[in-house]
Amino acid sequence: TTLEGKSKRGDGEVKGESTDLSFDQAKYRGSLSTDFKAQLSVDICYLYKTRSSATLCLKKEAVARNPEDQCQISNPSVSYSNTDAPVSITDVKQESSGKNEVSLTFTIKNNGEGDVYPKETFSNQCILVADKRNRLDVTVTAGSQRLPIRCSKLGNSHTGDLRLIQNENTVTCSIDTSNIQDTAFTTQFAIDLDYFY
Repeated sequence: TTLEGKSKRGDGEVKGESTDLSFDQAKYRGSLSTDFKAQLSVDICYLYKTRSSATLCLKKEAVARNPEDQCQISNPSVSYSNTDAPVSITDVKQESSGKNEVSLTFTIKNNGEGDVYPKETFSNQCILVADKRNRLDVTVTAGSQRLPIRCSKLGNSHTGDLRLIQNENTVTCSIDTSNIQDTAFTTQFAIDLDYFY
């Protein structure tokens, strides 16, 4: 059975679907004089996409100071937001890491009690796959800007598979700023996490 999950639309929230499950083939053969309670265990996998955004400050020469700059390149506490999901980004920072390069660092954290699996793990069964456990797909993009982004833990790409260690992992990405304007400006970066939970 496929159910639509909870989602956000604008400032509002759309409730997810629910359903009743029946176990038509479950039969007890003995004769009972009263009802009894039984505990059932169900493995449920839900495909999530955590959408996160961070407001970064960029300019061509990341180490240069300019009185016309609207923001600061070095920022240990970048503004960010997450959609409501069990895995999210936290602790977003940025700093200059070269003449034409800005470094973006963020932590991905599993805040829930479930297991995380890459989005291609399950097709029709939700069963433990030990070698894919605690892995998810990460994509970092520069909003409307087309900037080269390299994240070392994503194979020097802007997208890839990441393993969570003790329910978290920190990612650092380098952003090439050599082809943007000289004056600092703010822009939105998207950090998307795709996974089964």
